Amino acid sequence: MKRALLHSLQVVLVAATVAGCQQLMFVRDDSGVWKVFKMRANGSSQQRVSPSGPTMFAYPDVSPDGQRVAYTDGQRVFVSNRNDIGGSSQVVMSTGTGQKTFLRWSPDQLTVAFAQVISGTQVGIWLADVTGASSLQVTFPSVSQSDGFGHDFYRNAAGAQYLIYSRDGQLFSMFFNGTQPATAITSASPSTKAAFPAVSPNNKLLAYRHSFTHGALGTMHQVQVVDIGTWQSRYGILLPAMIKQGTASAIAFSCDSERVFVAAEPAAGPAGTREIYSVNLDGSDWERLTNNSVFDSQPNAVPRPCGFTLWPF
Repeated sequence: MKRALLHSLQVVLVAATVAGCQQLMFVRDDSGVWKVFKMRANGSSQQRVSPSGPTMFAYPDVSPDGQRVAYTDGQRVFVSNRNDIGGSSQVVMSTGTGQKTFLRWSPDQLTVAFAQVISGTQVGIWLADVTGASSLQVTFPSVSQSDGFGHDFYRNAAGAQYLIYSRDGQLFSMFFNGTQPATAITSASPSTKAAFPAVSPNNKLLAYRHSFTHGALGTMHQVQVVDIGTWQSRYGILLPAMIKQGTASAIAFSCDSERVFVAAEPAAGPAGTREIYSVNLDGSDWERLTNNSVFDSQPNAVPRPCGFTLWPF
């Protein structure tokens, strides 16, 4: 019995250690300027990792091998070593006018997709070569359309890279470089909207924000989780009472694909702020990871190696 008890305790300790070593980046309003921070996936050890000063650093996305990070100052897209944001390893991937948001690495790590304002509310998606050699526009919304509500990559059953993006409340899938027609993967509806798609690191699941209207309660948000490829529903995660309904603004998976991070406004606190929360895929065990009076959003898990600390705190 003692041996069995000891084994059980070891399993619990290992599980706790692995969970504690999972890490993520996120963005915080640091004295009026967005900066990149890191923390453990349980909310501990929060630290700023981008340079101080007036330059904004936002929308961080860690490469699939966990070694590099892409980010933007709003007008330019950069890539650097993960522990050297704004440092000597930084490469400019894209410049030019038009605000740039929602950076995402391709699975082959050769390009980064980003959304860019074309004019007014018209937003398209571009691919930038990680060497900074070139960029390519891959979606072409009309003047009245916007592709600026999130996108992500996945691989199909044959291993080809595809891009999922949100256009005016509907999700579409297309070959990553836009050379094939896009296919709708959610239904068009005036009463429901889909945004902020996020693909799990194991390439099996897609999570996105599902918005709908519920009588006197107004706009409600839940996290919808579907299977990649079939797009059949797996989970519908309702936001708990501690989160103000209608405020979810970013979604990401944990590196082990077993939990989801959500940025949203707390039910009690200053209006317009965001905090980062974590929840199991089945909607259980909601945890609040940040707790302050500023804007915390854009969570992005460090994907590899999951459960081990390559990036010391």
